Amino acid sequence: MAEQQHQPARERKPLRILVVGAGIAGPAFVLSLSRFFGVFQELNIKMEITIIEHRDVVEGEGDKKGKRSWFRNAGQQIDIRGQGIEAMRLMGIEEKVRERRVDEPGVVFLDGRGVEGVRFGEKSGGSEQDGGRKGEKKGEKKGLSTEWEIMRGDLLSILYSATVDLPNVSYKFGTSISSLVSSPACASVVFSDGNKDEYDLVVGADGVGSQVRKLIFSDAKTMWYPVGQSLAFFTIPAQAGDRKEMTICNLPGRKSMVTRQDKEDCLRVFFSFAGKDEKLKEVLRGGSVEEQKREWARIFGGDNWQAVRFVEGMLQNGKEGETWDDFYTQELAQIRASTWADGGNKKVVLLGDAGYCPSPATGMGTTLALVGGWVLAGEIASAVVSRDGNVEEGIKRYEEQLRPLVKQIQGMPVGLVYKIIMPSSDMGIRALHFALRMGKMLRVGKMVGWVVDRVEARWGWKLPVYEDGRVDV
Repeated sequence: MAEQQHQPARERKPLRILVVGAGIAGPAFVLSLSRFFGVFQELNIKMEITIIEHRDVVEGEGDKKGKRSWFRNAGQQIDIRGQGIEAMRLMGIEEKVRERRVDEPGVVFLDGRGVEGVRFGEKSGGSEQDGGRKGEKKGEKKGLSTEWEIMRGDLLSILYSATVDLPNVSYKFGTSISSLVSSPACASVVFSDGNKDEYDLVVGADGVGSQVRKLIFSDAKTMWYPVGQSLAFFTIPAQAGDRKEMTICNLPGRKSMVTRQDKEDCLRVFFSFAGKDEKLKEVLRGGSVEEQKREWARIFGGDNWQAVRFVEGMLQNGKEGETWDDFYTQELAQIRASTWADGGNKKVVLLGDAGYCPSPATGMGTTLALVGGWVLAGEIASAVVSRDGNVEEGIKRYEEQLRPLVKQIQGMPVGLVYKIIMPSSDMGIRALHFALRMGKMLRVGKMVGWVVDRVEARWGWKLPVYEDGRVDV
């Protein structure tokens, strides 16, 4: 794209932006927007950007109790795929992400007795027997796992470090919003500490349970689409013999226990449930942490492979004197909003999971957060430069650009995926493992990669690129 030449203009009133949520999407938006600061400076466009996060800051490393940082350096292992890889590179954080990738040697499926059903080899450079694809560019493998796997907390840390010292950008922790009113002139905000302020744009990047969405959209409840699965995540102390591979233990009743080990001293455990249980659903939507743990213990209690150890570890997680304090649970859902902006005013916009969570089964949540941040920043910058500080057109273009990709991803058959990978009976589990073994013999990794390639090709969605921090006007 040819570089645009901009003439200095009169000094304008600073454009004030509030980003609600310091997860992945919000800081990705700010980092992407910073690429245009040079253009803004040429045009005497000033910005004041504030990022708020409801969690408070506790100095220290990681997810250990009493030393937990705001980004909870535990959390689930996530991956970056497709257009998200390109967005990551354009943001300039590729090397930092590469340095902190998780080295996971493969995937192992077990039955309830802990008997190995099938094993798949390394995610990149694996043998042809394990489905590795010769000639594939390192870092872009598609299949059961990807090369760009990283702990969520590590990605949060990278994005925070890349944005915290940017000019005219400030973080406020332990702060949330209690009121949000949008008008043609501005978005008026009341914070949890009672302070009030006005902004030209509020970006709701506060996750699947978004407070911004609930405050600004009267039909917010109708945007929540459960996908038929619930998840609990927690960390327990490691033991000798814990597998380095991602381990999936299938249990009857559409249950699974999953382990992943990214550090020597701990084991990450997931309880996943795709059956029907009204009591669990009730406590996930409004119960205390102890009530939630009790229901998960009821569902997964028994003498299955390491279930006793995992349940006990979950119950101890977060207790006084225990090392790990990171229990998290949620009923998984997609967020399907007919619009991501606040009607005609367009002073509030949703970003990432807050506006279009695709559910973990798609493997595209992190990618949409990064891509969404990049596109929103580019379109806001273009609108500000070409329309004298008016952001409405940028919000409109952001939705027009991104919605086709979101629609394709959210159209993936998530419910069917859960039914296949989480059988209801022992016979179903044996059938699943048999099918996986046959797939391995037929080089399923290569087949999955081929399918993913075809799906992405069918999407035909290309990430907009703004060369050298310049924008099309």
